[in-house]
Amino acid sequence: MTDNKNLQETIEKYNMKKAQIENLAKEMESLANTQASLDVSKEALEALDGAERETEMLVPVGVNTFVKAVIENPSKVVRGIGAGLFKDSDIKEALKETEEAAKNFENIKNKIETEFKKTAKEMEKLEPELEKMMAENRAKD
Repeated sequence: MTDNKNLQETIEKYNMKKAQIENLAKEMESLANTQASLDVSKEALEALDGAERETEMLVPVGVNTFVKAVIENPSKVVRGIGAGLFKDSDIKEALKETEEAAKNFENIKNKIETEFKKTAKEMEKLEPELEKMMAENRAKD
């Protein structure tokens, strides 16, 4: 009975690690998408920085998608600050905030990748133990 209990506990532990891996993979994908959006924003802000009034520019509106626009005041942008709220920012401030956000996302991504690798190693350690326990359990039956 103890062997069955140990087997069940090991299976539960393995399944928890598997679920953790799946959640971490989803988080990494979400972060990659956000990072890509930040990169597009940074490129657009860099293109605007120093532009003159009434300059015609290609403004990115998505992945490899641009719109031609005449920029009325390239020194000011409107940025989302969360909860559907927006604020006017000067271009330098917006660029700095975007770069800081990109660094923060990179740090978060690195932490999640570290956790992903750690959890994957823990799963790898459990696999032979689990296989051995299952083989022993089958041999008893």
